Amino acid sequence: MKLVIFGATGQTGQLIVEQALARGHNVTATTRRPDAIALKHDQLRVLCTHLLDDTAMHAAIANQDAVLSAVGGPMSRAVVTAHADSARAILQTMHAAGVKRFVGVTSGGTNPEHDPDLPLIFEQVFKRIFINIYRDQMNMEQLVMASDADWTLVRPAALTNGVATGRCRIAEAYAIRGGNQTPRADLAAFMLDVIEQHTFVRKAVALAC
Repeated sequence: MKLVIFGATGQTGQLIVEQALARGHNVTATTRRPDAIALKHDQLRVLCTHLLDDTAMHAAIANQDAVLSAVGGPMSRAVVTAHADSARAILQTMHAAGVKRFVGVTSGGTNPEHDPDLPLIFEQVFKRIFINIYRDQMNMEQLVMASDADWTLVRPAALTNGVATGRCRIAEAYAIRGGNQTPRADLAAFMLDVIEQHTFVRKAVALAC
């Protein structure tokens, strides 16, 4: 398959690129800093892409089978719009290019209500401190769900850099009770699985170990 990956230089995005190539896919990795991708592979195309550059966005997305987004940013209390802005630009370009399949990452923090499946410390402390990040992710989810794309949203628990376990639980929910962590390697593998198997279309799912 031909896959384009946004957020390719992030910790999760790098793993998606590596795993996609290992599975035999043709990969387009987008970044504003092409020199940040040192990986070389015959089936890897690295494009310098800015969300506001319609020509560059079209060059990245046109003729692809699917788009994967692991766009994120540092934990900050400041107002952020990276998730929503990237989703808006990606979905608009996908629609114009006739590309339907989209898989993106948000989090269980997008639940606007009390969620008994989320750890209490997350709801009472982290979600309040970093509310601007979760609001941005909520906005992203709304944009994705309102689109005509064949989308899947993945809501991992706290991301770790451990090795893939292959044992993460999946639920159509914001969070999974007792699932406090998600290795990035498992997240990357799951995102590729749903692309290859065409599962969880127009579904938002929690992923946690």
